[in-house]
Amino acid sequence: MQDHVSRKSCNKKSRKWAGTLYLSRYIAQGGYLRVGMDGPDVESECIPLHCTSAFMFPVGYAEKYNIKLGGPNDTEKFDWSDYLQQSGAIAAPESLFRPIPDQKYMDHFQIGAKLESSDMCENHLVCPATVAAHKGRLLQIHFDGWEDSYDQLFDVHSSDIFPLGWCEMHGYKLEPPKVEEEPPKKKKKK
Repeated sequence: MQDHVSRKSCNKKSRKWAGTLYLSRYIAQGGYLRVGMDGPDVESECIPLHCTSAFMFPVGYAEKYNIKLGGPNDTEKFDWSDYLQQSGAIAAPESLFRPIPDQKYMDHFQIGAKLESSDMCENHLVCPATVAAHKGRLLQIHFDGWEDSYDQLFDVHSSDIFPLGWCEMHGYKLEPPKVEEEPPKKKKKK
């Protein structure tokens, strides 16, 4: 039997989100799942994740919170119902996954709030950032000065998001926001 869950993934070359990918889980032992993307290399490329991992979500999570979900072979349009039926699999119960914190907790991360955040693709960089959206228990973090396509999703309990002043307090370099360079001004003819 296979249960299906989804996971986020990052394209390290472009620092942009590659989208959310679907995964299959095989064999649960002690709360750990062997997880890998469906395909010919699933057995050799799977990794162990605990069922409480911040990187696992129940079937339908991406659709519910408007997160792009990539299907098999980069399928543009992916439908869980069709996929589960075709593969003869069942969805993992929602009770296996981390719950969404209550609204009182989420209110600590108001949309528009400023914070400092590491870049998931280059996590030695900590940058000024803004909470752009709530997507269940995920926060969409916008890196100040960068295009929206560079936004990243962090679990609300992530150890990679920090309050303002964290870098200064800990002697860590805070990267400046990206600033658009102005084109050179044309000289007036005399």
